[in-house]
Amino acid sequence: MISQVYQLVKRLTYLMCLAEGEQGAMRLLNVV
Repeated sequence: MISQVYQLVKRLTYLMCLAEGEQGAMRLLNVV
């Protein structure tokens, strides 16, 4: 169950990175 949530978060993070570019990715990594 928890692993499914983790994979979903990872996928969302990946999509956000694609959308926002490197700066968005760095911000998300800092949050996580």
